[in-house]
Amino acid sequence: MRLCRTRVKTVQTLRNKKEAAQKLGIKCRKLDYLREAGQIPWVRIGSKVLFLDADLDRFIQQQRISARFWGEKETG
Repeated sequence: MRLCRTRVKTVQTLRNKKEAAQKLGIKCRKLDYLREAGQIPWVRIGSKVLFLDADLDRFIQQQRISARFWGEKETG
C-alpha cells in the first residue's frame, strides 16, 4: 500500500501600510518609524511595502505588559 502525502499550504495575509497601521492602532508615520528601526518585519514586492499579519500579531504580543507590573508604583 502506498501512502499519498499531501502538503498543507498556509495562507498568510499581507497588509499594506494603511491596513497594518489600522490593525496596530497607530499612524502610518509611526509604522514607518518602527519598520525603519527594525522593530517590525516587512516585505517589499516591487514598490509596495507589505506586512504579514503573523508579524503584526507577534509585535502586538511583544508589546503586552504583564498584569503584575500594571499599576505598580516606581520606587526610588
